[in-house]
Formats: sequence, structure tokens, C-alpha cells
Amino acid sequence: MGTCPGQAHKAAGCFALAILLWACLGGCALASDWRWQGDNGLQLDDNAGLASDGTRQRRTAIVSQRLNGQRPLLRAPHHAVDSAIGLHLAQALRYPGLSHLDAQLGLGWRWQPGAGFHATQWGLELRGGARWSVDPARDGWLTQLTASAQQQLTTRLRSEWRLNGRWQEAQAAAFSTGLHQLSLQLDWLHHPRQVLYLRVEGLEGSFTTTGTGMPALPGSGAVDRAFDPRGERAYRRHGAGTGWLLGLNRSLSQQLVVDAAVHHVRLHQADTGYQRTQWMLNLLYRL
Repeated sequence: MGTCPGQAHKAAGCFALAILLWACLGGCALASDWRWQGDNGLQLDDNAGLASDGTRQRRTAIVSQRLNGQRPLLRAPHHAVDSAIGLHLAQALRYPGLSHLDAQLGLGWRWQPGAGFHATQWGLELRGGARWSVDPARDGWLTQLTASAQQQLTTRLRSEWRLNGRWQEAQAAAFSTGLHQLSLQLDWLHHPRQVLYLRVEGLEGSFTTTGTGMPALPGSGAVDRAFDPRGERAYRRHGAGTGWLLGLNRSLSQQLVVDAAVHHVRLHQADTGYQRTQWMLNLLYRL
């Protein structure tokens, strides 16, 4: 998480998005070069508004549909460049104001200097896009930059380090946030079709919290109408925290995969804590 992006950041984001659009869609007539993947998911969130500890927390279920495409731009002995495009529709069942549509473009570079079994593969990816929400205060731009390092430790165990930055500039300043994340994930192939994975992460930056049952007053933060049409107070906070993700990925066929995971995050600002747990079930398929 970081500081709220300003107008200069927005202009830079628009410029980056234009470059990504050119890179992703250039030569789009070669439709056979694109590889497509669909994803239907169900998520249960026990604290959708990220309310502070000791206050009422809103639970909701979210149904999502994703379509992701990837196209190779460059292939060489030790490195590769790919472009990506994605659509993500999330429908919050209990609080429809949280529903949104994301459209993103991306450009990724991978480099593996060695050819050995344990050789590290380095990666760098830039993504940018837009978000349209049922709640207009959440509309805005999305930017993500990721650096990674993957290594095969044994025939069944693989590790991946990730340094990730995600920024969102929304119509309301309280929803304009930034996240810095450092994570380590271990993937264990304990069955030819089944992978068990664990990720631990450290977080730092800004996040949005909605005060449950606190009416929105002039000058007291953004008005959040996603949970209560009368409006509640939403604030941007800066803090740090930790998280973990535990999941199971099982291949049903060459085109079909089911993934189940639980993700827990705990953040704190001074003496105030914020935490949420999300349970996720996804069906992924190649098109």
C-alpha cells in the first residue's frame, strides 16, 4: 500500500495503458496466437467493508466471471515477452453496490539465464485498466507492477517470491489506495493432478475502511452507499500487516481445473486492527 495517486499518476497510468493497448492488440488479426482461459468463482467474505475489530462486520457472497487472454510477443532461448488482456465481473449478492467490472491489459517479461533443473526464472509484469462499479464513488483506474522469482526446489516442490505493487485511483479519495506486498509461495505436487500451495505475505500501505452504522457527515470522509443507501463514512487508512493463503488446485482434465483456497489478512494502524477472511472456490477452463 502507498500514497494516493494524484493527477500526474493518473496521466502516467493513461500513458502506460495506451502502450499496453498497442502491445496487446497489435497484430490482433492473428487470433490463433491468443490463448484464452475462463474462470467462474464463488467467494465468501466475512468483512466486506474491512470494519475495525470490535465493530459490526458485513458478510457477503460474491459470484465472479473472468476471461483472460495471453499472446506471445517474443520467444528467445532465455527470455520471453507476452501480452495479456482480461475482463473480470464481480457480483456481490448481499450488497450489490460492491459489484464491479474490471478491464485490464498487461505486458510480461520472463528471463531464465540458466538451463539447469534448479535455475531461477525471473519475471516482471505491468498491468493497467479501469473499474466500473455500481457505486460510482469506486469507479477509477487500476495499476499493478509485479516482480517475481521462481525456482524448482525438488521434483515436487516449487517456490516463488513476489514483490507486488497495486494502486487504485477512484472517484472518491477514500477509495484511492495503494498496496505493497512481499510474499513467498510454496507449491507442493503431492499427486500428479493435485497441487497444495501455501503463501505468506507482508503488507504495507493504504486501505479503505467503512464505519458500520456511522452516518456520513460533511467533511468526515467519503460517503459509502454500498452497504446502506443512507450513506456511511468511509476512510482511507495507512498501516501494515500480514496475511496467508492456503489452497488446493486439482486438475479434472486437460482443459478443466478446480481451485479451493482460504485467504486471511490482518492490518493495523496504531492500536486499531482490521482483518478479513475470504473463502474462494473457482472453476478454471481453457477455451
